[in-house]
Amino acid sequence: MFFLLMPITWAALAYRPELMPPWFLQIMNDWVWFIFILSWPPFAIFMILIAVAIFCDHNTPTIFPRWVAFFNVWCALLIVPAALIEFFKAGPFAYDGLISFWFIYIVFFGWIMVMSVVTLKATKAEDLHQSA
Repeated sequence: MFFLLMPITWAALAYRPELMPPWFLQIMNDWVWFIFILSWPPFAIFMILIAVAIFCDHNTPTIFPRWVAFFNVWCALLIVPAALIEFFKAGPFAYDGLISFWFIYIVFFGWIMVMSVVTLKATKAEDLHQSA
């Protein structure tokens, strides 16, 4: 539900923009971008929890390789600069900046891709192990 706020707000603003004062449109647009970018803490927590679970895995062989745990820790640390958008209106740490937007989302979607691949491999390995 939380992530539905963003497109619903943008759609509502675009529906009748001529009836709204420009300052209100700007505030609401900033609001939506803040929701979008400041959603990083839960994802950082997910990444840390995945890393902890991998480090605590004592199976032989482990479900995920240990490098995936380190990758999750690094990704969690690398998305923290998104917190700086509250303090900058322009530059690399603004909500549309090189670091707080582009770098963060490259890291985030890279994390999604890597975790998808390693999870699919782990699932396939588990299926092979169970059928053997």
